[in-house]
Amino acid sequence: MVTLDYGLLQSQLFINYVFTDILLLKKALTAPGAEGDKEGSQDEQDKYEGNRKLASIGKPLYELIVREKILVEGALRKAAKDLIEPTDAQLEDKARLSGLYGCIKLNPRQKGVVQPKTLRLVFPAVIGAVWQDCGTSIGLVEKVVERL
Repeated sequence: MVTLDYGLLQSQLFINYVFTDILLLKKALTAPGAEGDKEGSQDEQDKYEGNRKLASIGKPLYELIVREKILVEGALRKAAKDLIEPTDAQLEDKARLSGLYGCIKLNPRQKGVVQPKTLRLVFPAVIGAVWQDCGTSIGLVEKVVERL
């Protein structure tokens, strides 16, 4: 069995970015409801949100970078749609290839099954985590987006 630390290392190698604050990567890989309490203290409620806040930062960054790339390279409309809205199967393949799949901390109600909805949060959350970790360097984020 792959350990979490090894998986985190593998994921960082895949995206070609090493986190200064590894807790940001762990947060990006934490599904909503995996920690905390929806009705507890503010701290518990924040934990319950999991990676949603990081995903809300990363999603517009991802879309901006991909749309700019599409405009510059003149990608076909179908290819552009696939980049911006990948299928569930494409997301799962990317998650497995990157090593992220085995590192996701799931909500207990998921019973060990990584749902497509969870994967749709993980990728933008990782981008949001990189954005925060690198001090908001769009160049570094762009390199990570290209790897993902």
